Amino acid sequence: MAWQMQPQMQQMPQMQAMQQPMQQMHNQQMQHQQNQQHQQHQQMQQQQQRQQMQQQQQRPQMQHQQHQQHQQHQQMQHQQMQQPQMQHQQMQASKGMGQAGKGSKGKDGKGMRPPAHQVRPQSLALSPSASAPSAQGIMVSGCANETVSNIIKGSFSVAGSNHGKHIYKKDTSDPNVTVLIYYWDDRDGSSFSGWWIGPKVGGDQVWSHADNRSSPTPPPAGWHVPWDGPVDPSLTLTYTPATASAAPPPALPAPAPQPGKAAGKAAGKAVGKGQVVGVRPVMKPHDLQMERKKPETIGPGGPQNNRIEELRRKSAEAEEAQRKRQEEMKRNREEDLQRRKEMTAATNVRKVLAKVRAARADSYDALRAQLEESIATNLEAMGSIASKVGQEAEEVLQAAQTRIDDLNEQRAQEDRERAEQEKQRKHEAENSVKFVEEAKSDAQTQLKKVQEAEELCKKLEDEADPTKLLERTEAAEKEVASVLGEANEVKAAIHEKQRRMLTDGNSKIRRELSEVMGKLGAALRSLNAVLHGLKSRREKVARKAAAVEKMNEKKSVFAQFDLDKDGKLSKKEVEAYMKATINFDLPPAILDPIVQKLDPITYAKFRSLHQRLYIAKSELLAREALGI
Repeated sequence: MAWQMQPQMQQMPQMQAMQQPMQQMHNQQMQHQQNQQHQQHQQMQQQQQRQQMQQQQQRPQMQHQQHQQHQQHQQMQHQQMQQPQMQHQQMQASKGMGQAGKGSKGKDGKGMRPPAHQVRPQSLALSPSASAPSAQGIMVSGCANETVSNIIKGSFSVAGSNHGKHIYKKDTSDPNVTVLIYYWDDRDGSSFSGWWIGPKVGGDQVWSHADNRSSPTPPPAGWHVPWDGPVDPSLTLTYTPATASAAPPPALPAPAPQPGKAAGKAAGKAVGKGQVVGVRPVMKPHDLQMERKKPETIGPGGPQNNRIEELRRKSAEAEEAQRKRQEEMKRNREEDLQRRKEMTAATNVRKVLAKVRAARADSYDALRAQLEESIATNLEAMGSIASKVGQEAEEVLQAAQTRIDDLNEQRAQEDRERAEQEKQRKHEAENSVKFVEEAKSDAQTQLKKVQEAEELCKKLEDEADPTKLLERTEAAEKEVASVLGEANEVKAAIHEKQRRMLTDGNSKIRRELSEVMGKLGAALRSLNAVLHGLKSRREKVARKAAAVEKMNEKKSVFAQFDLDKDGKLSKKEVEAYMKATINFDLPPAILDPIVQKLDPITYAKFRSLHQRLYIAKSELLAREALGI
């Protein structure tokens, strides 16, 4: 045990020798931290000065922005003052457009979703591709909705294009109602895409909609009426050849915006007062958003002066940003170089720490001296992380010392456990001989009892009387169950004792007991089968004894009414049995045929007689109840 105590005796002097370089390392770290704090203080002062200069430069710009916002606010107020007059003019222009069919109610914009600003189609002018000779006319027919049918049925011709496909306009219609067939792509979502029938391109009032987005022309079928309702199979489009001499119709003007309630009223009145058809979903105002994003240049010096001043400001900002980036890059390079030096020195120390972590008792002292030397050599180069590495070294040394002490204690404990196990093994070996002898004796005793129980069951076959056989079977069943239970308990006790033995001795005991335990197990399985056979036999004998007893009871009743003991019942004896059993008198007209048919009435016909008497009684009582 002297080699186990040696590291503990040398720990105090070596730890004191290690404290000197650790103190030097701590002093250098404190000085390094003070230098870093001083540099950070100077950097914060420089940053505050730069922020003050930037604020002074930004004041004229902020004043200019406030001036622009004030002018924009005045323009918005002027537009809001002119808006009611524009809405009144639109309402006057939309009156009198006919009563061909009723759209959604326009009062206060209800029944529809007026857009904030109507999206303009891409192109309504007739392009060269639109005026090609292959262009055809369209004939619209059908439609289950009578009001919509009166509006949209008729011939249509090409009148322009929108989103890359033709626009078709109805040739003859009410002068106040325009009917168009146009295509809208998926720029506003898939729910807005497809072919539409409505009074204007991109409008919010529509009569029908087709989901077919891939067709270059309006599809012949598949039109929803209303646009968000089911498909109307009766509404069909038929293509007709266009005349070569016909001049192309004029292009349609772009639809004007309809903001707020004015749009709701105008759209509601535009289609008359017929049946409600539907309102097209609102589309996204892309053009309006792009227009609002255009910058405005307002300032006392005019657009040109503002542009020059803006360029100067951006140039100064770019130069300042470039200078900051260069300073930041230089500072980052210096810090990165310092970090690399520190990490290299720390890595050298940590390599030795890894060896100390895995040190054994015989190599611990040498590795600790190597660690002290490595710390002294790399102390200055570690810089700001010297304290952290020193703390790691202390923790590793303490953990290594604790681990070695634990290993020594563990080895001593293992020695004690091995000695105790050896003692226990000897004791178990001595007891195993006695256990084997007792187990064999108990097993042989149970085998003998099992054989006696089997012999008892074989003797049951000699008994012929069902009643006595039942009694002997029940007694044998109880005996076999008792023997079987006792043998199972002995077998379980032997296995439990065998399980508690040591592993080495257990295999030897199992080999010595395998033969007798195998015989006992086979005998128990055989006896268990005998027990099941006894149970089945007892049930069968019990049923047979019950049947014999019941038959004897019936014979006793027959003999009771067979007064002359001739083995058959006369008519008088039948009448006596009838009064005593069914408590009823049958008239001779009913009783005589029964007696004559069963004559002679022996014991074999006694059950049939009993049944016929009860049936005759039931029929007679039923006729009396019915008054027959």
